Amino acid sequence: MLRKLLILLSWGVVMALPPQGWDYPQRFPTLVNQQYPKLAASDKYIYQGFLSGMGGSYELCFRRSTDAGFHWRDEIQISQASSHGAYVPENQFDIATSSDGSLVYLIWTEIAPADTGLWFSYSTDYGATWSPPDRINDDLSLPYDAIDKLYPKINCDNSGFLHLAFYYKHAYNPNQPALCYGKYYQDAQGIWRWSPYEIVDQYVRSSPQFDIAVLGATPHIVYTHWTTTDNQETWHARREPEGWYTHFIFAEGGVDVYRLVTDDANRLHLAMVRLIEGKETRVFYTYSQDQGDSWSPREQVNPYYSTSTCGIAVDGDGIHIVYEWHGAVSWVVYRHKTAPNGSWDEEVVLANLPDTNCVYPDITSSDYGRHVVFYGYPISGATGANAFVRYLANLSGLYSGSEEATAYNSARHLVREPGSENLCVVYQTDFAPNENGDDRRNWIYFASSTDGGDNWSPYQWLNYGRYPALDMLDLFSPSGSMHTVVYLSEDGKKILYRWYDPDNQVWSDPIVVYDNPSNHDLDPPAITAVEDTVFILFAENSADEGRIQCAWFCYDGSGLQIQTVNKSIIRNRHSPSVYHDGNRYLHAVWKEKNPEYYWEIWYAQRIWGYEEWGDHYWVNGLGPPEEDAKDPFIEVWGDYAHVVWTSESELWGTDILRNKRDLKTGDWRYPEYISNSPFVSSEHANASHDFVIWSEELSGSQYDIRRYHDSFGYGWINTSALNSDYSHSAARPDLFGVWLYVIWTEQIIPDYGLYQIYSYKEYFSIGPEAEYYSVGVGDSDPSPFLIKREGIRDYGEYRIDYDPEELIYELSFLDPAYDYYLVTVSYHEGKPREETWFIDDKLMGEFKFMPKRPETVMIKIPLESYLKDRKVRVTFRNVSGPFAAKAGLKLLCADHKKSGSGGQSAGPQTPIGSCLKLAPNPTTDKLTLKFSLTQPCWVTVKLFDPSGRKIATPYNQRCPSGERIVIINLPATLSSGVYFLILEAVGRHIAKKVVLQK
Repeated sequence: MLRKLLILLSWGVVMALPPQGWDYPQRFPTLVNQQYPKLAASDKYIYQGFLSGMGGSYELCFRRSTDAGFHWRDEIQISQASSHGAYVPENQFDIATSSDGSLVYLIWTEIAPADTGLWFSYSTDYGATWSPPDRINDDLSLPYDAIDKLYPKINCDNSGFLHLAFYYKHAYNPNQPALCYGKYYQDAQGIWRWSPYEIVDQYVRSSPQFDIAVLGATPHIVYTHWTTTDNQETWHARREPEGWYTHFIFAEGGVDVYRLVTDDANRLHLAMVRLIEGKETRVFYTYSQDQGDSWSPREQVNPYYSTSTCGIAVDGDGIHIVYEWHGAVSWVVYRHKTAPNGSWDEEVVLANLPDTNCVYPDITSSDYGRHVVFYGYPISGATGANAFVRYLANLSGLYSGSEEATAYNSARHLVREPGSENLCVVYQTDFAPNENGDDRRNWIYFASSTDGGDNWSPYQWLNYGRYPALDMLDLFSPSGSMHTVVYLSEDGKKILYRWYDPDNQVWSDPIVVYDNPSNHDLDPPAITAVEDTVFILFAENSADEGRIQCAWFCYDGSGLQIQTVNKSIIRNRHSPSVYHDGNRYLHAVWKEKNPEYYWEIWYAQRIWGYEEWGDHYWVNGLGPPEEDAKDPFIEVWGDYAHVVWTSESELWGTDILRNKRDLKTGDWRYPEYISNSPFVSSEHANASHDFVIWSEELSGSQYDIRRYHDSFGYGWINTSALNSDYSHSAARPDLFGVWLYVIWTEQIIPDYGLYQIYSYKEYFSIGPEAEYYSVGVGDSDPSPFLIKREGIRDYGEYRIDYDPEELIYELSFLDPAYDYYLVTVSYHEGKPREETWFIDDKLMGEFKFMPKRPETVMIKIPLESYLKDRKVRVTFRNVSGPFAAKAGLKLLCADHKKSGSGGQSAGPQTPIGSCLKLAPNPTTDKLTLKFSLTQPCWVTVKLFDPSGRKIATPYNQRCPSGERIVIINLPATLSSGVYFLILEAVGRHIAKKVVLQK
């Protein structure tokens, strides 16, 4: 057995997690400096302009993403300034796009020895190809050569027309520069052209500050106006039919930056960087609801540290502003509020990178969330390219750039917190900064839902890595469950692990579980967590042999041990899956290659408290011959382990098969076809409760999500026009049925690498027949749960276990995460009987039984009885009569209620402490009554017809206090109709209407 110490992953400096809902900043590789990035976005298209090279030799470049920022195409150089001895000055360009993203515009200043020009290029195919650069001074009818930079700013209207604001200073009047405007539009003949320039304001000075936005088709400009007394003021300009209307907004002491945007409510939003108290700069925000005529009071956005630039975006989620913090190191910071008149959330640091100044941020919004760029350069000296553009996103949903977002299905990606609809999911994405595959990154997300998947929290970026798997430890912390996540390193050579501390609400540092000293290939790992111990299974394959390895350790990473699971036959092995049962035993499956035949599914079990794995079994050995088996998954429910897998044959294609192991006896059933769809591909199966979920091909290569249950048959979880795959499921049982929760990866845009995690939930009513497991009674071969009986008796319809003193059963597989109810059927012939019932020597009640009358009673098993050892001893003791007897015995499982422990409880002396509940209603033959008693008392249930005539008294027992559940059989002679049921307890009556449908 291999023993290792856990290794904390060393980053030099431990990499802090980004804020929830944000990615970690990604760097675009480059051999030259890249700086001053700006963004434009529409729909799924994200466009980025930036300057490449060194100061004095910059060229304007462009890159784009067509899938919301996950994958970027190679950069394109747009300007050709060096070809005519010119360069693009820093911060002298702007980018804009049309509302559908099809038109993309870039405009910039070029300075040559004898010329300062305004240059323009555009794309009509979503940034794929670009027009040759065009000097547009003449197109704008500028009368004289410019002698200063033009500071261009652009914005698109809903028609795709481009609106340009620029600064114009020429030699014929150098002391009177002007703020100017031009428009690129399509005329009545369909020709695109520039309008002649217009002067907006002549009272501007050098290093001008302004920005342009468009409401409808009307351009708006906010800028710094200089008064005749040489003071700076903020003014607003709006293009009216008769010309430009300009007016004063605020008095200023100096503004360095304006950023102006609009929203769908026809509001203008302005962020500005301005000097305060003559020494520091801060970001301020204001908005206008009346076309710029009046503005809200300015609000200071950043309370600390100076800043030199900012960016603003507005969408349905509110106002988003990014800016720099200038301290010893420059950081990128974000602030948000949901409405213009709302309050600002706390500042969030988006980029605080080691030895790096993070500067010049910009932000834009698309249909899929927010996108931020900035560039970073080292604080310490460096040679070569040392300024890199970086990008991060704040996506509004569980999106991914990978079709394998929730792959693979051997390991769980979805778990549910007991006692709730709290779901947790892990998934992955890849990120491509360019089209060079060597530069791709892979990382992992975690997200949660408190309402069964109807709504999801913002994701948490967890780490670089691939193929995550998830489980949780329910340690009864008041703060919630502990999440445990395992995954592969990006290169697939290490197994890593993190856990979430619910009390302190932090994730642990990454931990290396297996550092793979031989550098073998590793399969995606699987994980299960029991009490305070984490178990991780993974496959390690060399050129000659594959091994299934099990690592286990305390949840905090201490005490790691690793052991081989499989037998020592030299074979390739892959795709391990693992889960635990209510007794804490581990059950694992994997696939392995028989060198002479096909891929096989193998199983092994590990008993709690032991380190060795045993009970190895060839799961598909009795299945269809000459078929490869792959993608196994194991689920444990009650006293059975369910194994599902994909079987592949040349004749039939792929099908989903299932086999079950009886955990009481160790016996296996025969493999059975589940998908039942010959010639149609069915793959990637998983299971929860008694459900099997998988992907099934509907047409071509399109898959949808399908389910099967022995009671409910087949059904579709999801059908769509696009591909759905890699589903995962979780279940929430109650006394009459089960909630099923499913997530999967769905392609959301054809022909693009953009995917989303979709979720589904549905309730399936099973009725009184729902069971966790049954205890066989009345059989000549005693049940494995039986401890003591004298014998059996056969009354025809009923067969019973009996004992003149006491019947004893020991029930196991009781996970403390759930509540359990014992359902008994009593029947005998002869004399009346009376029994007392005990669970682990705790009195549960006294019960009288009349001969030839089958009676069903249900009691809740106290949590404390199975909290530690996960089993209970049930004793039915004979008080009077010939014997204690049972004709039926089964266990129900319901979602855990942490506040209740079953058994007796004290309280107010009103005998019926809660209203009576009936299910199912309408019914066909049985009713389940649920009520609670605050004191022990006799309970009588009577049934009446609509005329008031009493038909039967199906229940008459003395019951202990606490929550009670009683199942009654309605008389077989009753016909369909409406009846009335009355429950009596210490003189109090509760009546309910019952609908019988036969």
